[in-house]
Amino acid sequence: MGKTLGVINQKLVTTATVDQIRSAIESGELVPGQRVSEQDLTSQFQVSRTPVREAFRILEAEGYLVHSPRCGVVVKELNYQEIIDVFEVRSWLEQLMVRKITNEIDSAKMRALESLYVEMKSSIDDIEEQTFQNLDNKFHEILVSFCTNLKLVELIRSLKNSTKLVRKKAGFSKERAQESFNECMSIIEAIKLNNGDLCAERMREHFEKSLKFFVSRIDNLSSRR
Repeated sequence: MGKTLGVINQKLVTTATVDQIRSAIESGELVPGQRVSEQDLTSQFQVSRTPVREAFRILEAEGYLVHSPRCGVVVKELNYQEIIDVFEVRSWLEQLMVRKITNEIDSAKMRALESLYVEMKSSIDDIEEQTFQNLDNKFHEILVSFCTNLKLVELIRSLKNSTKLVRKKAGFSKERAQESFNECMSIIEAIKLNNGDLCAERMREHFEKSLKFFVSRIDNLSSRR
């Protein structure tokens, strides 16, 4: 009995460690390219090396961390081409996803989308960064939760972690946030019409505009250095 409880507790410690590191990355406390020290984390979290090492393994699989031969474990930093590649692949996958959703959606799921539509519309005029991030994440997560192809869901969620890092680096723009909400609402409208082709086209436009914004912001930041 005691041995079993020990295994459960170890899993809980690992999960808590993963959550702490992931939160620090998403909040910007740990930035792309920054080294993440195993020794520092064991001291900070007051845990053994085992859950920290396991957390590193999990977060590498999720796309948050990468092992560098010279630096050890660092927060993943996408280069220019990788950003383009990630957005291109994620766009294709989410176009496929909304086509499937449009064919399979029921009344309960439609009500959830309509509720989100109203929430976005009421927030769009005076939107703040945290509200935008919360509702944008909610939009994509709701769509993913409706998808019945679990492999497609797994791939989309993995790529979504990479785009979170790009978003943090690019910073917040109220104008782009408003445009993004309009694009998301237009996708919901296309789902309501049961028009898979229109859904896919609007999702493609959404990712193209998002990529253009992120690349332009990152270019501007690079030119200031």
